[in-house]
Amino acid sequence: MVHMPDHGSDVLAHVAGNLRRLRQERGLSQATLAERSGISRRTIINLEAGEANISLSGLPARTDAQLWTWALAAGDRYDAEPDPAGWHEIVFVTAGRLRIEREDGVSELGADEHAIYPSAQRYSYVPVGAETARFVRLVVS
Repeated sequence: MVHMPDHGSDVLAHVAGNLRRLRQERGLSQATLAERSGISRRTIINLEAGEANISLSGLPARTDAQLWTWALAAGDRYDAEPDPAGWHEIVFVTAGRLRIEREDGVSELGADEHAIYPSAQRYSYVPVGAETARFVRLVVS
């Protein structure tokens, strides 16, 4: 493991390694990932090199941010209580299908799809189909 002098560099190195690994596991070139994500190829190259940071525009983390990985098997369900006002979530599905039932609507997501919504409302995660739904949640306040 490489030790970098500041925590920001550690985070960038971790993001860089994960981005490269996940892109390669899916058999995507940097150009294809750029086209599908709407991010420039140059930004992806810089991210994978640990030379660029990621902006979560529209979701400013004023006091807290949490990153979670989840897996829900067919037949499972998670019902959440509302977060305090001002909290938001980004959910990114990595495998299977996931339905997010919220007071303000329903989203059904497949692999490589995401949803962004205020989490100061009741919401539930429900896997769709027989495959386990795997996803990442980024919660910010």
